[in-house]
Amino acid sequence: MSRQKDEVLGPVYQENFVQKKTTRRGFIHAAGFAASGMIAATHPLSGTSPEPQTQPSSRTSMGTRFRTLLQGPELVQCIGAPDILTARLAELNGFQCIFIGGSTGASNGHGLPDNGLVSTVELIEYASRIAGNINIPALADADDAGGTPLDVYRYAKAFERAGVGGVMYEDRIRLERLKGNTQVSPTQDVVNRIHAAKDASPDLLVVLRSESISAKLSMEETLARGVAYAQAGVDILFFAGMKIEDFPRAADTVKIPLYGSFDVPLARAREARIKLNVHTSTMRDIAMGAVNNALMELKSTGALTNASKNALPSGIQAKLTRTLELSGLSRKYNFVR
Repeated sequence: MSRQKDEVLGPVYQENFVQKKTTRRGFIHAAGFAASGMIAATHPLSGTSPEPQTQPSSRTSMGTRFRTLLQGPELVQCIGAPDILTARLAELNGFQCIFIGGSTGASNGHGLPDNGLVSTVELIEYASRIAGNINIPALADADDAGGTPLDVYRYAKAFERAGVGGVMYEDRIRLERLKGNTQVSPTQDVVNRIHAAKDASPDLLVVLRSESISAKLSMEETLARGVAYAQAGVDILFFAGMKIEDFPRAADTVKIPLYGSFDVPLARAREARIKLNVHTSTMRDIAMGAVNNALMELKSTGALTNASKNALPSGIQAKLTRTLELSGLSRKYNFVR
């Protein structure tokens, strides 16, 4: 077992896996226990009230809230949030869920491309920081979550403790991804991982990203895999690389909600039978473009005349950092300076 997994399992690994011989059931039980304690999400300062316990949503799990949201009649817009402030800004503007991607989150957070270099532990840690500071459900990217059912079982519990509402797994083989290739795992292997994720954390939504189209499988093979994933218990399917005009056929075939990632009008997304439309990296790209333009203006003119027009108003910035709430808590606890 790798050093990283040793650190994740900690004393439970030392006691149950090294010193004792366990059954397979004992292994799964102990692994799940270890994963559930791996990440403890920080609790958000809810809303603007100095009394977080008065928020009714705190009594409903994020998984339940996410599932309820997706059972509604409307298409759901999900905003990719690379950091806490972007996530809070999406919440402030009325969006009902966010996406914490592998690229816009952990990978870019380390200045890396999204090519599988970051570990599942890093993905969970990044998701924990963001999900723990908002009061809307988050969908977290898990890549292949280690690639085996036991890895998925352990990490599913850790994602749940991180405070997310759903986890997206993929059927792409990570080793091939690191080589720059796209190959997918055998269907039954992925089905086994889905079962592990559902057993470990029944409350969390399970999203499955299939890379079969990128792996040059036919549409028939792609849809057959989708049907197998749906029958295994996946809540939402994402056929990466599928053309939007093929979505209605996919929806009729798999008979579960579809995840899309298209910058199209809402009417077009509804027509395509998309249930969850995720803007994965749009906010990151816009923000970085704005920063780049500001730097170029400053470099060339010595001023930020144009760029400053896009700056956040101070009132919104104060809401994002919850300045008023913290001031209220300071007064409540006689800590006013």
